[in-house]
Amino acid sequence: MPLIKIELAKGKSKDFLNSFMNITMECVQKVLNLASNYKNIRLQEYEKENFFMKPPYQFIIEINMIKGRSQNTKKDLFKLIVNNLSDELGIKKEEILILINEQKKENWGIRGGISATEIF
Repeated sequence: MPLIKIELAKGKSKDFLNSFMNITMECVQKVLNLASNYKNIRLQEYEKENFFMKPPYQFIIEINMIKGRSQNTKKDLFKLIVNNLSDELGIKKEEILILINEQKKENWGIRGGISATEIF
């Protein structure tokens, strides 16, 4: 049940932004074996003067998910996202920072305020 947030400075076209979101979501679906209709993703753009990242980073992808995936799964996810964004949008791989935040099930309130521990 990952939640994905993409952050970047303003200035990209709507088509670029939509493609970025779709590519990222498809990679997450594939690596984590999620249904193709599973989508929890949002994109936040900042004014250029309000987005400072150590070079060469230009894009942040933050993935929040329930703890338990293997290190190999996370490595596969990093690689697939970066490769696909680079291949399909021409983004330099070094410009992408991916951060995975893992939480215990009891920290997720879902489906109307039910603890994820009661569902999974």
